This record gives sequence, C-alpha cells and structure tokens, in this order.
Amino acid sequence: MPDAGDSQKKLYEQWAGKCPGTFSAACEEKGIGFLGYFHCQGAPSPQVEAFIRSTIVTDEAQWNAFIEDARKHPTTEDIEAARAFAREVLAKA
Repeated sequence: MPDAGDSQKKLYEQWAGKCPGTFSAACEEKGIGFLGYFHCQGAPSPQVEAFIRSTIVTDEAQWNAFIEDARKHPTTEDIEAARAFAREVLAKA
C-alpha cells in the first residue's frame, strides 16, 4: 500500500503543481520580477475543506489521510520554513 505522503504528493502535483510556473509566467508577462514561491500545507477553512472533499479528494481513504495531515498544519517547522523563505525573498529584493 502506498504511504500517505506519496498520495499527498501526487494530489499536490495534480492540483497545484503548476502554480510556480504559472506565477512565473504571469510575472514575466507583466514585467514583474518573480522572487520565489513558497508551498506549505495549511489547515483548510471549512469552505476550502468542503471544496477539496467534493472536487479533489473524493476517495474516502485518501480523504481521511489528507484531512488528518492537513489539520496538523502549520507546524513549527512550517512557520520556520516560511520565515526562511521570507528572508530569502527580502535578500533578493
């Protein structure tokens, strides 16, 4: 059985994996310097959770694994990674 992390990664790549390229292309088109992209799992709002459940993660087992993990975020490590990303972007600016 594939582990929950593999399923989460596949779902992310399927749903949001193209975001960095999309952001970069939009910035280039508008002449805006693209300084980076930060991805972090967060606990979804009830509305987003309902959307994900009805549209993206319709399999019951995948949903249970997804929502159990999603509700644990952001973690201390997530917040520190966001701080490090912000410092990196500020250094580029």
